Amino acid sequence: MAFVGLAPRLHSRGLTVRCCSLEGSNYKRAKAEEAIFALRTDLPRQYDAVFSLDFTIFSDDVRCDDPWTKFSGKLNYRGMLYTLAAIKAVFFSDAVFELSSCKLVEDETKIRTRWLTRGRLRLIDKEISLSGTDYFHLDDEGKIVRHESLWDS
Repeated sequence: MAFVGLAPRLHSRGLTVRCCSLEGSNYKRAKAEEAIFALRTDLPRQYDAVFSLDFTIFSDDVRCDDPWTKFSGKLNYRGMLYTLAAIKAVFFSDAVFELSSCKLVEDETKIRTRWLTRGRLRLIDKEISLSGTDYFHLDDEGKIVRHESLWDS
């Protein structure tokens, strides 16, 4: 039997879990649900709370692919999020990340999110926005091994 690490995270957010002992495909599903919970919690606050995001849901060699960059490694992934937070702080008077959906798809091997990010550029006082779909690919342990970002514009 394997223990799913959801209870400590929920407890730190003020919630309580009674039992989390699962096996086999139930374990994989529970780990995927744990990743979904973390993404739903963390993505909307990634620009302002980057130092408190949950990186335990990612594998050490997570790959990231978006229209501008491709890299691998959890340290580089953290760095990318820190860079986004810095860009927001310097160039935007406000910026928000709105998560419209986050669900398990494709035989429970991927999490698909739909999102919109928008903000007001400081220098020209103009609002800009970008929307897209992200796929978070899961391994057999329910860790995110690839983050694939597809932008609509």
